[in-house]
Amino acid sequence: RPLRPLRAFSAATSLRAGASSDSDLASSPSPSRRTVLVTGGAGYIGSHTCLELLSAGYDVVVVDALSNSSPDSLARVRALANLSDPGRLSLRACDVSDRAGLDAVLDEFSSVDGCVHFAGLKAVGESVAAPLRYYGTNVGGTATLLSALEARG
Repeated sequence: RPLRPLRAFSAATSLRAGASSDSDLASSPSPSRRTVLVTGGAGYIGSHTCLELLSAGYDVVVVDALSNSSPDSLARVRALANLSDPGRLSLRACDVSDRAGLDAVLDEFSSVDGCVHFAGLKAVGESVAAPLRYYGTNVGGTATLLSALEARG
């Protein structure tokens, strides 16, 4: 039996409140000044997600350690999104393993409504050479992020 082709679906549309099907997603109104935290948002996948979120009307706060990404990607996102309000896209250099840093970001942006988590290390060869570093960032960092978010409800 042949597989059905997949329909295009963006991360931004999946965040729209009250959407229960693809047709609901397409017709849902854009949010009114809702804010999404995107960890790893300066990376390739994260920056593309930021662009989609901005295009859908969300404000975006990026938390990125900038260990294998660059703020230049967000400058391109800002240009592509044609942002007239520079405050709609904010970057805070912070590792997801840094609880005090995450708390400071969440205190500054207390209106965060959701989080998309892309932060992590991803080089296979390096992960074999330094498995504890990868575990600390990818597993420990995720637990730290979840704990910081949970503390804020």
